[in-house]
Amino acid sequence: MSAENGEFLERDLLGEYKDQFVDIKLLENNINYDIYRAFGKKENLKVILKVIDINHLKQLDYDYHLNQIKREEEILGLCKSENILKLYRRLETKNKIIFVLENYKMNLAEYIVKYRKFENDLEKLRDIILGIGKGLKVLNKNGVIHRDIKPQNIFLIDMMMMMKMKMIKKMFFLLFQVY
Repeated sequence: MSAENGEFLERDLLGEYKDQFVDIKLLENNINYDIYRAFGKKENLKVILKVIDINHLKQLDYDYHLNQIKREEEILGLCKSENILKLYRRLETKNKIIFVLENYKMNLAEYIVKYRKFENDLEKLRDIILGIGKGLKVLNKNGVIHRDIKPQNIFLIDMMMMMKMKMIKKMFFLLFQVY
């Protein structure tokens, strides 16, 4: 890809916010949103960008999806914990809603496949379960039920934590039901 094409992609992706991020890499392509890793100049660290295409949502049940996005933002703002992924800020362009989130290295499923560390290590397994439990406790205190708990939705924040497995964080992408 030429520099010109890369610049167009960033301008199209982030609109007027393109100058706030560098080193943008696509991590995951989903039906309703895409996930990127970038360096956030304002945060002065690597971040995750969840980019939601508003035009795509207009082709679906727009009001429902917009309500889900608002609920996700409220939940991330309400449930502050070391076991819940941090929402740094929300950006909006003409065609996109962008969540700037805490960076993670990989999800638990990727970790298991890559390192296969849980076969005979009960301490690591206990730490994972405790981390998930702590995150769920925070959600429960705030009236939130996570409806899609699976290894792909449990995110490891940094390499040290992945080696020690002391802290597990969860990411919530349109997977909530408030009661």
